Amino acid sequence: MTEVINLPDYSKKVVAEALVLYKKHIETTLDLIDEANGLGTAIEQEHLNYLHFDLIGLIGVFKEKKAGIEIRIDSIARATFSGTHGVDFPLWYGVDV
Repeated sequence: MTEVINLPDYSKKVVAEALVLYKKHIETTLDLIDEANGLGTAIEQEHLNYLHFDLIGLIGVFKEKKAGIEIRIDSIARATFSGTHGVDFPLWYGVDV
């Protein structure tokens, strides 16, 4: 059986903030690559450029107030979550799971 959880707005905000930090890290890395311009950096730079573009879209999705984000998790995966990840599956106040 699969459980469906609607991600609350405050959790969407946490994810958006994390994505923004990740995007800034990529921008800094791209700047350093531009400065170094070393051998083999073109492939890494291309990958980071694509990743940077994808992050901009994901940040928009998580910041969009009218977008609903669902988490679907198999009941077995839910039951073994803490053993797999070393942390309890998140519980959100006011969200039925």
